[in-house]
Amino acid sequence: MGLFWTGVFDGTAWTVLTDDDEGSAQASPQALPPGALVVTIHDSDIGSVSYAPVEGDGDGDSDGGDRTAFVGFTPRSYFEDDAAPSADPDVEARGLAAWAGRYRGVTPTADQVRALLAADGDEFDESDDPFVESKVAKLLGVLGVPVPEDLGGWGVDGLDSTERSWDR
Repeated sequence: MGLFWTGVFDGTAWTVLTDDDEGSAQASPQALPPGALVVTIHDSDIGSVSYAPVEGDGDGDSDGGDRTAFVGFTPRSYFEDDAAPSADPDVEARGLAAWAGRYRGVTPTADQVRALLAADGDEFDESDDPFVESKVAKLLGVLGVPVPEDLGGWGVDGLDSTERSWDR
């Protein structure tokens, strides 16, 4: 069984959400301070990064809702369910790059971000690293976000996933 984990980055620190935490609004970037991210790991196969878009990030989306980028697999690919949310990694790459520039003071290119995101139909190359946590940690690094302690060791500190300790 893989890792199931949800954390909220409020711009300064991570808070881990547990099954006991009430309400999905608590895990919505719109309900948190500007610059917040919500990261979820599902069974070490799907990573999601939800964020409030930066106005004028070039995606043409003005509804003000949360946006979600996927890492590893998308839910549509993982569950083989066409009714699952679809992904547009090109839009999300531009959105996350703009978010990082606005809130973290770093300027990754959309191409740097896109290289770490999943699209519907992508096949995750588990021979490189079988755990999505590694790619999520790399994405957080590109975005200028500190890697939460629970995800430490996932390819960002010289360890590969085979050296990861589950009870750290």
